[in-house]
Amino acid sequence: MVQHNIREYKTFKIFLYSIIFSLLLTPSIRILPIAFRFEDLIIIIFLGYIFINLTIKRRYNITFSSRHILLFSFYFFITISISLGIIKGYSNSLMEFTEFVKLFKYIIIYTIAFSYFQIVKDYEGEKQNTFNFIFSLSVILFIISLQQYFNVFNLNEIYIKSVAPTQFETLIDNYPNPRPVGMVGNPNELGYLFVIISLLTLYILLKGKFRYIYLLYFGLNVLGVFLTLSRSSLVALLVGITVLIFLMVFKNYLILNLYKFKRLIMLFTISIIILVITILFTDFQEKILWRFGALLEISNDNSWNARVDHWSENLKLLKDNVLLGVGPLSRAELKYAADNEWLLLLRSYGVIGTIYFIMLFFVPHINSYKTEYRALILSILLSASVYMLPVAVFNSLVIMPFVLIILSINDKPVKKLIVKI
Repeated sequence: MVQHNIREYKTFKIFLYSIIFSLLLTPSIRILPIAFRFEDLIIIIFLGYIFINLTIKRRYNITFSSRHILLFSFYFFITISISLGIIKGYSNSLMEFTEFVKLFKYIIIYTIAFSYFQIVKDYEGEKQNTFNFIFSLSVILFIISLQQYFNVFNLNEIYIKSVAPTQFETLIDNYPNPRPVGMVGNPNELGYLFVIISLLTLYILLKGKFRYIYLLYFGLNVLGVFLTLSRSSLVALLVGITVLIFLMVFKNYLILNLYKFKRLIMLFTISIIILVITILFTDFQEKILWRFGALLEISNDNSWNARVDHWSENLKLLKDNVLLGVGPLSRAELKYAADNEWLLLLRSYGVIGTIYFIMLFFVPHINSYKTEYRALILSILLSASVYMLPVAVFNSLVIMPFVLIILSINDKPVKKLIVKI
């Protein structure tokens, strides 16, 4: 690797790792109605870095993937839907245009990650190093979650309200069923971060050389899902694990890979032993599992029924423009939140915009490098599709960038653009 590429590689690595650290371990800072995150500052510094390079060199090479094109084109649907919402008289404001800023943030973070994996010399080694960095951060995130769950040293009373302004009540004053929020500020979003990292570790355990440290990472992240009491995350985890195991253990979907099957049996046996010991010798079942047991009687669950009731208002809005929607309406006088991101997408961007949104994820996946990593990507995409039934991925300023980073690793470049000034 020439000196110039080494310098660029190190620079992009710093940007990427800083963003991952920020997504997993730093909170949002709310100033008036707007929330700022540390990665926003990193993006500003990155844009400054690009500007300086352009100023000095008078040119800069940018490599694009098909996902870049699809992300940029999504601006069309945002513009059309907001315009239709205004025409139909819904309460829109300048805050609607934060959708443009949010998508820009996603594009820049994806660009940093994609560019990094395009310039590395040892692709597999750097991919593994990135995973190891994520796994290390997940241990810290798990420790933070444990501290919040048990309110160690009563630290929750000191900082938790600033991290989770709407969720802090469950983590103070000896609340009977605490739900950790990590640094993201929401137990469901924290739960799904643990889901993604659980799938990453399971992928490593099935693919590479068996190491107990990865089994530990897997166990901690699965336990993290349970600590959040997030049922949507648990269902997403089960879907993701099922898809990943099927795609990796059965070669060409039919032929059993005996080596990976043996690895799976070992993992399954160890997991069962740990689960039995946990149930027999702790109050885990009484403290944690009760909430997940409600999934078996979901029709009688108050939380689920409330969500279903809230959907009706958004379905009425969808009927106003089925094809292209009426915009996000983030400041409209709505009685309820959508409580279903698929419904929110349909209401905002219509059937056409939602189909395009699905293409944004699956078309680049179909055209990506034909490696086993595709099994991991598909397991994450399908688990996210289930998770989006009650909660948000695209509208999460933490989950969406994190997912895009994972997706960028296997995306193919389609065009190189030379910017000159």
